[in-house]
Amino acid sequence: MRRDAGDRASARGGTAAVSGASWGNTARFGRHDEVYTLSPVRNIMREILAMTALSLGALQGCNTGIPDVGTEAGSASEAGSTTALNHETTVGVYRFPLSGEVKETSDSIVRRSVGQSETIIQYARPYTVRSVVAWSNASAPQMLSGWPADKSAHEQMARSYFASIGIPSNELGAAYNLVGKSSGAAVATPAEVTEVELGYTTTFVRVVDGVPIPDSHAGVQLNAANTPVALSISWPDVPTDVLAAAQQMKVTVGPLWRLPANIQRRLTHVKSEVVIRHTAPDQLPERWRAVVRTSLTTSGQRRTHVDTDLSGAVVVEFDAPRPSESVK
Repeated sequence: MRRDAGDRASARGGTAAVSGASWGNTARFGRHDEVYTLSPVRNIMREILAMTALSLGALQGCNTGIPDVGTEAGSASEAGSTTALNHETTVGVYRFPLSGEVKETSDSIVRRSVGQSETIIQYARPYTVRSVVAWSNASAPQMLSGWPADKSAHEQMARSYFASIGIPSNELGAAYNLVGKSSGAAVATPAEVTEVELGYTTTFVRVVDGVPIPDSHAGVQLNAANTPVALSISWPDVPTDVLAAAQQMKVTVGPLWRLPANIQRRLTHVKSEVVIRHTAPDQLPERWRAVVRTSLTTSGQRRTHVDTDLSGAVVVEFDAPRPSESVK
């Protein structure tokens, strides 16, 4: 299924906004509010913002009977997931170019490889082809090679690209397409605004055996030569026992399942479904949990959702902390 995020996603900051920035805060990926509003899975935005903060150096450091499961457990999609990467193999695996002299730094959370005009960050889960974010500066050669003909063509290229790097095609859910444009004007003639097209971005949500995984996503921007100029993947292996627990929960959560009245209050029930939550790439140790996600609307038709266990107890352990809260 394809979802188009409109024909335009402009950056308020002009062309300067696209230089050296990461996934989610550049013109070519659309404004934050556009992605947030159009996505059916609000936590994709949380994941993108977490990656953005991490890439800019801002590192931070209820009982359902379903235990949290670490990465040592068996997983439902394991092919190609344990490949250790350095910048040489990174270029081979992702076809993501790093020009000039490449500098590498690493810590317990990320490995960062920086070329003359590009940056790629791999997350320690361990370092795999399933958790990565990368981008190119506006001056990078791959940014000057033109763009695919349209959003539909880019989506098909993106599907093939992800299959080539080991993302299972049967786990790709709905696709969201953005058209990137940057606008700016000279100081002397502020009324004469010019626009520069920055190609297309396709981001897939994830569904495994019919169960949505709202914290996973796979997004890429490809140029006309089928070379990635930007990339964002969070696609860790799903533990088999968590997937089994989710399937069992689906038996209980039918059309008549409802939240407790003290949680739903005056909101209108839209639907309830079982989803699997997982921690963000920069949150270790990795944790997983099957929950019931209930979509609700306000009187103004604004949609929200709440995650609970089967008893109706709210699950918040995977949500980004508020400013007054500590990181879980």
